[in-house]
Amino acid sequence: MEIGVIAKVSDSDLFEMCLRGEEEAWAYVYNLVLGICRWPRWNLRDSAEDLAQAIVLFLLEKGLKECREKPSFRAFVRKVAVNKILDSFKTPSRLWKRKWASATSPQADITDRLPSTDPLPEDVLMKKAAFEIVQRVFEKIPRMCREVLTEYFRYKMGFYESYNELSKVLHRPIGTISAQVRRCLDQFSSHKDIRSLI
Repeated sequence: MEIGVIAKVSDSDLFEMCLRGEEEAWAYVYNLVLGICRWPRWNLRDSAEDLAQAIVLFLLEKGLKECREKPSFRAFVRKVAVNKILDSFKTPSRLWKRKWASATSPQADITDRLPSTDPLPEDVLMKKAAFEIVQRVFEKIPRMCREVLTEYFRYKMGFYESYNELSKVLHRPIGTISAQVRRCLDQFSSHKDIRSLI
């Protein structure tokens, strides 16, 4: 089964496929996680792939056991990915790795003088606060809007090749989706908490 086909599989079926260890299902989950890791807001640069692999490894080893709602498996994967990304900013592991490499490298004196590429703690906190606001407002909009916008954002991230595929996933005509996306985005962006971020 191809990854494009798995995109149309229900969350419960996808969960069961992952439990059975089906390679295509895990490839789909990896691509889903990688897409989240590549969101520009995280500013992860080259470590997006490494972090995505670590998140999928966590899901493989023990994360699946924590999934309580099989019909919401994709939402669970997204939540785990976001939490793990936020956790990665709390631990200085990337900074330690760079300092260790510079301390053991023949070019240590040059590397030590290079400016840090790690985000400032204040920036991380601001991004985390903004993300939490977005998440809170997203939970307040009607369920239909949450469903439509979730799949629309996945389309924008490249999970679906065309609006036709998006239409099949949402079981709605393309014209209806366009109108709903526009209306839901307006409703979401007009919330006072979201306006305060702009």
